Amino acid sequence: MKWRIVPTLDLDRIKSTRCLLLGSGTLGSYIGRALLAWGVRKITFVDNGKVSFSNPVRQPLFEFIDCIDGGKPKAETAAENMKRIFPLVDAQGFTLEVPMAGHPITDETKQKQDFDKLEELVQTHDVIFLLMDSRETRWLPTVMGNVYSKLVINAALGFESYLVMRHGCINSSISPEQQQESRLGCYFCNDVRPDGCIIGCGADGFCLAASGQTVCTPFGPGLVHRSGIAPAPVARIFAQFRDAQAKCQKFQILLGVLRVCGARVQITWLGVCATGTGKSEIPGAAYRAHKRAPTG
Repeated sequence: MKWRIVPTLDLDRIKSTRCLLLGSGTLGSYIGRALLAWGVRKITFVDNGKVSFSNPVRQPLFEFIDCIDGGKPKAETAAENMKRIFPLVDAQGFTLEVPMAGHPITDETKQKQDFDKLEELVQTHDVIFLLMDSRETRWLPTVMGNVYSKLVINAALGFESYLVMRHGCINSSISPEQQQESRLGCYFCNDVRPDGCIIGCGADGFCLAASGQTVCTPFGPGLVHRSGIAPAPVARIFAQFRDAQAKCQKFQILLGVLRVCGARVQITWLGVCATGTGKSEIPGAAYRAHKRAPTG
């Protein structure tokens, strides 16, 4: 791959990239192994569940023995089994709940601890994978990825279709007004569905898992692209793509800037550029203001 397909791929950068996987189930298991194949050596799992008897047949990082006596913690067990696959990987697991907007606070002390730990993990990692099984749990990590300028990759599955996309990222060296044409949308920006999926089911309504290799598609190219994690304007990329098609030329499109919507028989590439949680500065500004505010 390095010498034939992508000669400019920076393997050392990929190897040193710190990946945070929020969700250690079906998606987390397959993506963790796919990241090993990419050469990543620092992988952190986060989950709040335990391994159940239905998990090992679907989630390759777990075995039947992990289900006994109530089940082992998913995140820590996934990290341990990653080391069994490749002992040199630096894998860790943390059991915590991601605070969800609109949900009641039942244990303020614990939820504040989970919030602080999640924020610490986002700050100390380079790429954030959103692999949870609900829409609400993805909102806070999306805002944190925006605030701390992290590469965020989202994955979700429905019964017959799936969604893989990378989120937009604010370039702190340029004013938000100058980035309206270049910043990408996020999981919450649009209610777009791939052709052929269940009518009325938008992209933000999908849940569960897709192919780990597909989820990793935006990872390498998006990480090492010359434009960094704040990509070139989507309109310009599509114009170049159409021009290359007209001239029957090979076009090396940046996979990391697109949104992949797939059904059982097709894949649709969509350029999502809109104002939302991952693109707008408003949620990020409110988050920063809250962090600066005194707490009592």
